[in-house]
Amino acid sequence: MITGGCVVSVEVRGQVEMQRLARQLANASRTLLSELSDTAEDSLKPLKPAIRRSAMDTLPTRGGVDRKIAASDIRIVKKRNLVRLETRNAYALRTLDEGTLRHPVFGNRQKWVTQRVRRGWWTRPTTAASPRIVREIQREMQRITNRVGGV
Repeated sequence: MITGGCVVSVEVRGQVEMQRLARQLANASRTLLSELSDTAEDSLKPLKPAIRRSAMDTLPTRGGVDRKIAASDIRIVKKRNLVRLETRNAYALRTLDEGTLRHPVFGNRQKWVTQRVRRGWWTRPTTAASPRIVREIQREMQRITNRVGGV
């Protein structure tokens, strides 16, 4: 059982106590996983404005591609054991990050062209933030380890 951040010994005498202990461990596990997930979410929050700035600085201004991408909804998605930063837009965002923009010719939605653009509007800010994010998550993992009586 974990109380007040300290480890205490537990003596289990029977089935009822064993079931109670199992429930307490399961609850503690969910709580600790939730705390780690919250830390991961918090560490991703500063990336949202960085990605928007990168889109404005990197992508073509002509046609408003930079503004359209920067205005995209950037969300932090939390699932059971996953925290992910994602955005959706009408553009093929991965291809755009790789340096290719497909768009219709102005005034003719039937004719499409492929244009080379500066790559990395998403990759640059996320790569730059990676060491900070890893440090924050590792710090939280160490805090949790210390709390449950680890090394």
